Amino acid sequence: MTYKELLDSVQFEDVGPHIVRMYPDMAYCLGWYKIHFDMLRQMQPVFHKNTNDMVCRITG
Repeated sequence: MTYKELLDSVQFEDVGPHIVRMYPDMAYCLGWYKIHFDMLRQMQPVFHKNTNDMVCRITG
């Protein structure tokens, strides 16, 4: 499953309560989380044929 498929498989209403459970102080700004969630869902993945690998690794 790709990240895009994961985002498209859930609704924010299913994700929001988990954000509040993990970060109770963020309950007042769920609107901002929803805006960014929607922005991520609107993004379209782009494949570049000159990449070195077919795997995308996201590190923090």
